[in-house]
Amino acid sequence: MAEKASTSRSLSRRSFLKTTAAAAGVAAVAGTAGVAAYAAGGPEEAAQNKEVIGSCRSNCGGKCPLKVKVRNGKVVKTEPADMPEGDELYRRICVKGLSQPQRLYDPDRLKYPMRRIEGTERGTEEFERISWDEALDLMATKFTDVIDQFGGSSLCMWVGYGSQGFLNGADTHGTTNIGYGRFSSKVGASSFDSAADWGGIWGTMLCGLFSTGSTVNVIGSKLIICCGGDPANSMQGEWTFIKKAMEQGARLVTIDPRFSTTAAVSDQYLSIRPGTDAILFMAWCNYLMDNDLVNYEFATKGSVAPYLLKEDGTYLRNSDLGIEPAMVMDPNTGMEVPYDAYVVWDESTNSHSTRDEAVQPALYGQYEVGGFKTTTTLSLCREAIKEYTMEVAAERCGMDLDEITALIEEFASVPSSFITYNGFSHHNNSHHNYKSLALLAALTGNQGQQGRIFSIGGVMRGYFVLDYAECVAPDPKPVAMVPGMLFPDVMANGGIGQYKINPKALWFMNGNPMAMESGRSELIEAVNKVDFIVCSESVMTDTARMADLLLPICHPFEEVDISAPFSSCPTGYFHPFVKAVEPSYECKTDMDVFRELSEKMGFGDLYDKTDEEYISAMFDTPFMGMFGINSKMVLDAASRAELVKCPLDMSFTEEQTFTNGMTASGRLEFYWEHPAPRYDFGQEVDYSVERVPCYIDATEAYETNPLKEKYPIYGNSNHSRFSAHSQQAHTPLIRELQPEPLVQINPADAEPRGIATGDIVRVFNDRGEVVIKAEVTEGVRPETMCIRQGWQSDHFISGHAQNLTPRLMNDFCWNSSFYDFLCEIEKVEQGA
Repeated sequence: MAEKASTSRSLSRRSFLKTTAAAAGVAAVAGTAGVAAYAAGGPEEAAQNKEVIGSCRSNCGGKCPLKVKVRNGKVVKTEPADMPEGDELYRRICVKGLSQPQRLYDPDRLKYPMRRIEGTERGTEEFERISWDEALDLMATKFTDVIDQFGGSSLCMWVGYGSQGFLNGADTHGTTNIGYGRFSSKVGASSFDSAADWGGIWGTMLCGLFSTGSTVNVIGSKLIICCGGDPANSMQGEWTFIKKAMEQGARLVTIDPRFSTTAAVSDQYLSIRPGTDAILFMAWCNYLMDNDLVNYEFATKGSVAPYLLKEDGTYLRNSDLGIEPAMVMDPNTGMEVPYDAYVVWDESTNSHSTRDEAVQPALYGQYEVGGFKTTTTLSLCREAIKEYTMEVAAERCGMDLDEITALIEEFASVPSSFITYNGFSHHNNSHHNYKSLALLAALTGNQGQQGRIFSIGGVMRGYFVLDYAECVAPDPKPVAMVPGMLFPDVMANGGIGQYKINPKALWFMNGNPMAMESGRSELIEAVNKVDFIVCSESVMTDTARMADLLLPICHPFEEVDISAPFSSCPTGYFHPFVKAVEPSYECKTDMDVFRELSEKMGFGDLYDKTDEEYISAMFDTPFMGMFGINSKMVLDAASRAELVKCPLDMSFTEEQTFTNGMTASGRLEFYWEHPAPRYDFGQEVDYSVERVPCYIDATEAYETNPLKEKYPIYGNSNHSRFSAHSQQAHTPLIRELQPEPLVQINPADAEPRGIATGDIVRVFNDRGEVVIKAEVTEGVRPETMCIRQGWQSDHFISGHAQNLTPRLMNDFCWNSSFYDFLCEIEKVEQGA
């Protein structure tokens, strides 16, 4: 009889501890016992009993350094790593980090390769155990046949953010990590990624908002506005610094459609209609300009506000006036590069000048310079947003006029910070929010200084420079890079834009898109048409259930790596993964899978270095050498339970110099001169919309949509404090703390529908449905529902929350529109 995967989810924490304590010593995970002093002994004993530095890979963004305690060759406990003097606030841990030993020894962990039993349907857990040789032979045969018959692009690789390392992690997809990158470029595979938060990421990058502050710098603020996130709940590492600022006198204001955990401990809470954030931000900007509350020094020196724009929408530069570009030193490379100076109007001389020489740059006005009719960038943007008054914002956003007016006056008058995450990056209009935020930062000067920051998306205290040359195979083939939610289009049309793709084999890794991406029903339908599907995973997931072949992958504590998404150090220290214990069961690292598969496919020389050597090749750059830092130092320190500091610390100790290394202008850009889409598949860019701060209605979730008559409820979601995305969704301790999904609805919506807390309800629209228990609460605004994110199909009574979401994306940023939908809710009668 075929050996099948376990499908039991009923194991309690008590029974889990009882059954695993003997082997793993995990009673300490529950806090019932400390770890005894480790006996000094030989190398073998030291390997069995030790403490090392790891990092939490829960992908909440915190990447908290963990002290991982090993006894008798098993991880028995995690606790916050000891931080050097001055950085004690970074000594932190939450339940996601504390429960990592249970995740490592999860009774439902995938233990060995498994093949779908012939004749069973995808989406079920009907698998049989096979050997690694059988699994790799099957992959090699299938992949080789696909490549030979249909070309390398017909092998599709879909990667998410479930891993955070150099070797096979998630800087992005394509060729920015070793394992995935070398393999995909060797065969010319097609690379699909998670659309996820790219509305916020792309908008932030184009504005230069990533450089405007780390949450560590919030200390010193007198006012903190938190909008688009819930750090007290889901970013607890950052919450430490916000609380410290509050202890020193900062006032916290939360703006959110939900009365979140952060809102509950704030000094003031303002409810906002979902998807209308940009209207509020632009109204605030108009109010500042109309009432002469603009920080002139920062607007002229730190932003593009005074730059003169020609009628074609591009900046006036010296070369337009016949002046050759000067050669200047690039501080990032140390090399001389041409600099074509930007032109402004100098009110002190009533003539034009370069931005660097002007004494009193004009913020407003139209000027003729060298035969060009020009206007200042701020004047153009002011004209573009003039319709969004405070009165309009109050009405459209569903907010109190006096409250939002008093708040912007306070924000402009005291050292203030604006803290945001990705909560308002999940509508189809989301990336426009960030131009409005950049304009708000430019007008107030609340950025880039201690106590005056715009913190976007997480604590990022340190940056470093990687060498990605090793991530590409020798003589690489082109890799098509496509947002994963376009997979149905690719399947239907044989590709997209310049890419011809005929998907015949699909390999999922580092993610769970069949549970997490928008438009789930369409994605599953398209994926089901692929001939052969592989999934690399550590536990059974909705995506794993779609596979024909399952590969059991190591936990981070079972491998060596260094965390590097976006090349950042959230705590200001490097985040290594030291191999604390040997792999469990028959699990392999992603790198070992790539090595052994490549050998069977006839290119065994593709991975010609050890894991440590690849880390060294990427990490040990001339830049790092300037600071006397190398990968061996970082990993050796971690093995001694010590940390190494990142050389580029983004905490501010001096006055802002008004430079921004992330934009072409070196300044904060609320106007995009050459707006470039994240992926260019031949779509046209509407410059009238993409260049300036603006608001456009969401595709579905907006107040005047006629569809609201049929589906009157706005969809919404939030992150859990207990798990990140779908990671740890089945971990016994987490399930005990968070046993089942709920849909939150306001009493004003529940009462006419006859719904009470605990009732089973059906949430539905034209795309699909989910059956779930209701929680009636004033914590969500009327006409809004909220289901916590990260649940999988076996958690719901039936259906899935992501069945409600649309598979639409903005073709400029290609983001997931998780919240851009409307729905209805009805009570399910007993027995239905």
